[in-house]
Amino acid sequence: MENTITTRLVLGRGAGRVLPLARRTTLFVVRGRVRLRLPPAWPAEHLLVPEAVLDCETARVIECAGGIEVLALAGAELLVIAPARTSLWRRLAGWLGRDAAPGRAIAAGGPSGSALPPQ
Repeated sequence: MENTITTRLVLGRGAGRVLPLARRTTLFVVRGRVRLRLPPAWPAEHLLVPEAVLDCETARVIECAGGIEVLALAGAELLVIAPARTSLWRRLAGWLGRDAAPGRAIAAGGPSGSALPPQ
């Protein structure tokens, strides 16, 4: 699976943007330094707003979808790399924990197993 660069973002010092990103998007800082503020989470009864600071030539894979706030701590250039798209069949096979492809039957015993009981 290959990733494709979708956006090159240039920010001056102190400039910020909120980027609507998909899960598994990669942010790569080409130059400068940025602070990321991820969407809030509510573990137990406490509000948590995760933050991360990325320096020059650092990458981070965003594990959650939503609005990610990017603030340039110094003049910065970022690459926003979208996750590779996979087919619906491959995603379904992954969710089911099977090595399946469209049109390929899987026996009840698993990908290499047999559906017949031993004799």
